[in-house]
Amino acid sequence: MGKDDLSSVKVECPQGKGALIAEVLTYKSGFKRSKHEPLSGVKVKFYGPTKNPDQNTGGNGRTTVLNGLDPDSYTVSLEFTPDMTELYDVSGSTISTAKTVKKGKTTPYPFEVPWFWIEYQVQYDGLKIFVPGIDYVLRHKKPDPVDSPWTQKKTGTTGLSKETEEKVPRGRYKLDLKLVYEPEWGDPQVEIDKAIEIKAAVSGFDVGTDGSIQIVDAHTLAPALHTIAVKVAESADKSRRELKTTWTPTKEQLKDLKSAKIAFRAAVGASFVFSEPEPVFIKEKYEVVDGDGTKLSTRIELYFSGGYSDSKQADGGEAEVLTPWNETVARVNLPEYNGNPVGLDEGGIATRHFRMPA
Repeated sequence: MGKDDLSSVKVECPQGKGALIAEVLTYKSGFKRSKHEPLSGVKVKFYGPTKNPDQNTGGNGRTTVLNGLDPDSYTVSLEFTPDMTELYDVSGSTISTAKTVKKGKTTPYPFEVPWFWIEYQVQYDGLKIFVPGIDYVLRHKKPDPVDSPWTQKKTGTTGLSKETEEKVPRGRYKLDLKLVYEPEWGDPQVEIDKAIEIKAAVSGFDVGTDGSIQIVDAHTLAPALHTIAVKVAESADKSRRELKTTWTPTKEQLKDLKSAKIAFRAAVGASFVFSEPEPVFIKEKYEVVDGDGTKLSTRIELYFSGGYSDSKQADGGEAEVLTPWNETVARVNLPEYNGNPVGLDEGGIATRHFRMPA
């Protein structure tokens, strides 16, 4: 036998007496053939006709040899500290055993207790390719009590291999990637002076963490036209965390918008996401009169330079039209009247006048 094998331990016993020795080893749970390591600091209790005091395992995982024992059955039991029961599978291991100590023999009492471990990785959906460079939070939930909170155990950044944590506390684990995703506008278009909801889902960040929502020109994305400070919060149904705000856009906030569409950039820390572009409209008042200046009640059709068109009913010579931002009226039709379509030179004037030809 090898010199480190417990069965090779021999001592000189008094005439007619025996001896015993206990050893506690640990290994990676689920890998019985993995390299075993000695487990020190475990209290070992001895029961039998010859009384002996409790011992703690030493650096080699063993107790000292108990010599001078009357030959008979002896029980050896292990007692673990609370900290050890969190890291090692004590409840699933044999921690007490009885053997017969024989005259002139040293009886070994070996124990094996596996440790808990976890392994995690981040891959592209459906592909066996690692996704590097994503910050994450590893969280742990104690098994008792059942309503124990999730606590942060580790932070890190994903790499090109699996991550392994050895000798971890028992319980549940989850990996939260630090991401901002699923940006969402509350309406299909943005209207000046009308409130709109903006939100994005968040993972890996605690409630109350500072974030921001930046309104940007969808054509250039930078610099920000307007910035809103927000904090990570629980969604209304408690199913996820999110950045959420209600924004009422003004002409002043969007004065530097060059295109007709905006997007928003939702960010927490180094994580961010851009929304889909959203068209911006401003409500303008139009007046419709005939050649004598009489206000008309009729339908008007407007065609804008960017391809957008709208049809409105003018009542009492007035109609409110949502006009695309930074677009001009290219053509106006009054389909209920005879005559040629009316052309319009906007000139930056909010109220339009249409005079029908005589």
